[in-house]
Amino acid sequence: MGPDGPEWPNDVARVADALRAAFPDEFGTARVDVDAGTGTVRFKGEIPAGAAAIAAGVPQVRLAGGAGFSEGDLAGATTTYLAAVHAAFDPARVVVAEADQETGRILVRVGSALDPGVVSAPLTAGEVAAVRAAALAVDPLPPGLSLELEFAADAELDLVPPWGPEPSGR
Repeated sequence: MGPDGPEWPNDVARVADALRAAFPDEFGTARVDVDAGTGTVRFKGEIPAGAAAIAAGVPQVRLAGGAGFSEGDLAGATTTYLAAVHAAFDPARVVVAEADQETGRILVRVGSALDPGVVSAPLTAGEVAAVRAAALAVDPLPPGLSLELEFAADAELDLVPPWGPEPSGR
């Protein structure tokens, strides 16, 4: 529990949602630090005029500029690169993308089988080259974002969806 009772994280989330809605092109990230009892909302550039008024009344909210990218920039680039890499080769290959909201790093990981129970051949040199070429063919990343391609064995990829594993025995 934070220093101001159990409701303060919800108050921070409400303010972050209001700021996201008011400034969709500038909203960068929102992070709650339970230990510090604060939430920080970062914007792509300068803190927009009017943001402080939206955050007023929730002293736990800290506003900061200079994230370098917006939430939309990161989500859009992640989707674009994921699609480009996935389209570059056999659809039986696994492609997983992760986006780090703090650093702007997009990690696209390529494995060898669609289903963790399916055995397939390792990626060929031609497939690796095709993936790299597909990534390079995409428009440049927005400022503040970076892309990393990783080629991994299936066992190294996180194939469990964020909502958890599928129920077994059905």
